[in-house]
Amino acid sequence: MLSWILWTVVMIIGNVIFMNFIIAVVNESYENCMNKKVAQSYKVKVDMIVERESIMTESQRRNKEWFPNYILLRRVAGSDGS
Repeated sequence: MLSWILWTVVMIIGNVIFMNFIIAVVNESYENCMNKKVAQSYKVKVDMIVERESIMTESQRRNKEWFPNYILLRRVAGSDGS
């Protein structure tokens, strides 16, 4: 009888430890994905721009309305780290 109780306790504790380990691994993977999300979105946008420009004619690429000599940079207020 004592062996069954001991076996049950060991199995319950083992399962709790194993589930804790699985949750930690999944959490780490989730954090890695969230950290790479912004970079991936920019990469997709750049790939789409490159694809679109590759099918443009030379006259379309020289169009100053589409390709001005300056770039406007925007940033969300408060996102400059201060």
